[in-house]
Amino acid sequence: MTSTPRLLSRAEKLRRSRQTQAASEAYKNILDAVPDNTAALQGMALVSVDAGKLVVAEKWMLRAIQTAPESAELQTNMCEIYRRLGQYDHAVKHGRRAISLAPDSTRSHYNLAIAVADKGDREDAEQIYESIVEMDPAHNLAWNNLGTCYAGRDDEDAALGAYLKAATIDPNHAEAQNNAGAIFLERGELELARKHLIAAISAKEDFLEAHHNLSAVLDYTVDDPHYSFLETQALRQGSLDDDQRMRLMFSLGKAREDVGHHQLAFLAYDEANKMKRAILAYDEKRGQILCEKLTHAFDGVPCPAPQPVQAGAPIFILGMPRSGTSLIEQVLSSHSNIHGAGEVKDFHAAISSYPGVGPMLEADKWVPSLS
Repeated sequence: MTSTPRLLSRAEKLRRSRQTQAASEAYKNILDAVPDNTAALQGMALVSVDAGKLVVAEKWMLRAIQTAPESAELQTNMCEIYRRLGQYDHAVKHGRRAISLAPDSTRSHYNLAIAVADKGDREDAEQIYESIVEMDPAHNLAWNNLGTCYAGRDDEDAALGAYLKAATIDPNHAEAQNNAGAIFLERGELELARKHLIAAISAKEDFLEAHHNLSAVLDYTVDDPHYSFLETQALRQGSLDDDQRMRLMFSLGKAREDVGHHQLAFLAYDEANKMKRAILAYDEKRGQILCEKLTHAFDGVPCPAPQPVQAGAPIFILGMPRSGTSLIEQVLSSHSNIHGAGEVKDFHAAISSYPGVGPMLEADKWVPSLS
């Protein structure tokens, strides 16, 4: 008769090789002989997770916990199952139980942080991620997620630092490379943006968010492998979700435009914009109020006389929301001697940090008091 440890080892090898049905049968055979075998119960739960049967996985993992309630590993896995089920309170409960049992386990802390963030408590998640990188400074996944927490509270410098730390630890961390590249892109540091976005795509060729970001700083050619990839993906777009398809079409539109296929570029842009419009949340009433407040804020303020402009000086385009400033920027940047930097945050950041500046919807109250 084969010993239980050997049977468990065989079942685990089957599970890890994605032979789900065979692994399930192997674990069930063990449980037929030893109904309260913790490892087999957990194995059945993990096989169920692999098969996408999360409700079934929950039942098996709870049975496993009944046999070993002090197991941090089981509590951590239960946290992840509940997180995937969207039952965040239960997930956090088991996650906190796990780290109470294993306070030095970065895995338990990491799973808890993800559950806490998904629940919406980003401040708590940020603190947990900070504790993880303190325990393990080489935890690139925690560094990347910590960067996302910093970005969520508009601390761009801290976010970039965390993303770069993650990308330095693992240059093939596609998400960290893309996140760093996106910040450099917003800052107008285009060479650095290009470097990190290309690194993201090198690590994960089908990373369409990175392709979308890269399209803003890349001049495609007919023999560019990035362009070839986008055209190939367009033939397979039926397997993509809506966000991926939208990013693909925006990227492909830019690439086709660069190589001179303008009619095909228009078709890609048109499809992408239809998808974007379907998810775009725009509060028209709020926009109207904002325009009225801004207009009244500058009643009686004299317009300065035009000044001579030096060659090579930057061009700043200002205007009301939805008034066509982006279109003007795109028209001007189509000239070979002009490069469009997109919407930069520096002006807004500088204004917001000035004493006396308040919310834009109350501009008519605080603008007149500015010097």
